[in-house]
Amino acid sequence: MKELERAGIPTVHICNLTLVATTVGSPRICPANSILHPLGKVDLQMEREKEFRKQALKSALQMLTQQGTRSALGQAASAGVS
Repeated sequence: MKELERAGIPTVHICNLTLVATTVGSPRICPANSILHPLGKVDLQMEREKEFRKQALKSALQMLTQQGTRSALGQAASAGVS
């Protein structure tokens, strides 16, 4: 990720271990849902899970336009779908 950033290509690290991502210096960190299903929520019905995934990816993509900052993807993604 650091090499991509140095080349001018913004990156977003989607993970649930945000402390590790912070420690290694990820410039944009989106907290994920879980280790096994970072962009999914298997307890939701299929259509609601699709919406959860869509919102999570939209949040991560929106971060690409920001300077290196930490986002609250976990809250943003789960806020619209519960």
